[in-house]
Amino acid sequence: MSDTDTTDAALRHKKPFSSFKAFCEILSKSELSVSKILAQNPQFPNERTLYRWKEKPKFAVLWKRAREAQAEHLIQKCLDLANGATPKNAHAIRVQFDIYRFFAAKVLPSLYGDKPSPMSVSTSVAVVISPERLNAIRAKLDASRATFKTIEEQKTKAELRKQRTLPESLLRHDREHKQSTATSRQRDAAREQPPIPAKREASIVTA
Repeated sequence: MSDTDTTDAALRHKKPFSSFKAFCEILSKSELSVSKILAQNPQFPNERTLYRWKEKPKFAVLWKRAREAQAEHLIQKCLDLANGATPKNAHAIRVQFDIYRFFAAKVLPSLYGDKPSPMSVSTSVAVVISPERLNAIRAKLDASRATFKTIEEQKTKAELRKQRTLPESLLRHDREHKQSTATSRQRDAAREQPPIPAKREASIVTA
């Protein structure tokens, strides 16, 4: 094993954070995949080890920042691609443009996504009321409850009075209805009765 290989092995095993940080710096400015970056930089650990490191909180922060910086880098590449498009390479440019834009939209949806990412806002407000003010509010509430109770009692009494007087009014209405019906029947019977013919005096015929 050469001195370089020995140094690289020590870097991978004894200084994982430094190695991971160096990889993230390259990733943030690259258009390549993780596999190709590792293939071009053998000083870094293999892909499986890299993703295992990424699960640790301290490494995860570096990875997130590197991906966001890479997304910004790819968006800038999209501008360069658009400026260099010609009728001959328009299709290839469009494919590459869409891939870069799709990646940026997934990593930074709040900036480059089709729809802005939902924002969660939590607000807490504390209100301080003095004891005197609190007692005054309670007194007003008690007065309001007492007034409301009085109004309800008055409504209940009115309903009871209405229920007591209701039968008499119904009886009066029934009597009026019967009287009106009888009058109508008498009037109809008078119309249907045939007229009585007038009596004629018998004429005396003298023989």
